[in-house]
Amino acid sequence: MLKRHEDALMQRIDTLSAVGWTSINWWELRQWYGMERITKKIYRDLRDRFLEENEGELHIYYGSEALLLIHNDGLSTMSEKLAETSDD
Repeated sequence: MLKRHEDALMQRIDTLSAVGWTSINWWELRQWYGMERITKKIYRDLRDRFLEENEGELHIYYGSEALLLIHNDGLSTMSEKLAETSDD
């Protein structure tokens, strides 16, 4: 991986850690890793980079244009939110 691609990827991992989610376009993943197909090796690398500085499970959502990475610490359901708030 080229240095500038490594830097861009790590910036996304930092965003994931700070904000709780980030997206990476499919074309970016292919370019950064120099591969035409998104393989298990890429998913493992994303997970391992995340776990270097974070705990918890990393969730993914497959969009048509991008992969959405979500740190589960901030996840809750709308039903949970509605149950905990008043009817104001």
